[in-house]
Amino acid sequence: MFNRRSIFIIISLLVSVLILRKFAENLDTILPALHSGFTADTLVLPIWIDYAAVFVFGITGTVTARLKGYDFVGAFVLAGITAMGGALLRDGLCIQTDISPLFSDSGYIISLTAAWLFGMYFGEFFMRFDNFIILCDAAGLGLYAVFGTNKSLAYELSVPVAIGIGMINAVGGGLLRDVVAREEPMVFKPGQFYTGIAVLASALFVFLYRVMPPTAAALVVVVVTVVCRMLVIRYNLHSQSVAETQERVKRLLRTIREAHRNEDSEEDKNATDDYYDAPDSYEDDENPLEDNDENGGNAVDPKEKL
Repeated sequence: MFNRRSIFIIISLLVSVLILRKFAENLDTILPALHSGFTADTLVLPIWIDYAAVFVFGITGTVTARLKGYDFVGAFVLAGITAMGGALLRDGLCIQTDISPLFSDSGYIISLTAAWLFGMYFGEFFMRFDNFIILCDAAGLGLYAVFGTNKSLAYELSVPVAIGIGMINAVGGGLLRDVVAREEPMVFKPGQFYTGIAVLASALFVFLYRVMPPTAAALVVVVVTVVCRMLVIRYNLHSQSVAETQERVKRLLRTIREAHRNEDSEEDKNATDDYYDAPDSYEDDENPLEDNDENGGNAVDPKEKL
């Protein structure tokens, strides 16, 4: 009676109604909270944003598991690695100070479970919305870069380390997903700029963190990340392999050497032409040993004039 598309539309409408109802009930408190969040000295973002990022990335991990032929357990593990792998690397490997909120907040597990179930039954239909997936992926990339960088700065780590941890937080999930799925990590292969945008987002947040409230800086970084990601996709801007880069550098150096060689040859040719075209000055100069007086031009001994 109902196909997958109908069920998807019904679920989306129910979720939208619940969200709008919750928003209307808390409208009086949302606006003051937004104002205080924008002016706070610490990063204040609604926790549901993080939950939403886990949900979207979890769906992509589940779809990858389906394509690889994994079972339900494998799909759940791959979804968790994709959605929370970067945060696990951040908290377990880079910043070992306290228990990761991934384990202390049940909301992450609930979001992951919902993504796992949704991806198992509606993942292929969900992945048809290419533009929406790209938009969510770009926003999640910027958010994860901000979360990792902000936590590093909160623990007073150095700026280069903070940028690196922000990058790991942003792309670590995809890296672990490819490793577990026995594929070459996409972040290591030539392709459209992705890791570079994560580094740019982290570096931009470090700069804006010092000149404006962190929450406002985070939103600016997310917008810039989305715009950069869309431009990369629109104009197909991509990186090159090391071998291709080396070959281009070699060709450039070879061109420069040939240009200098041609300039030197041209200068030598011009110098030679100037030498042969110059007048013979020795034919017109008088010999100081010759006297052109009445003696017929013969040299005169100075003693004879005495």
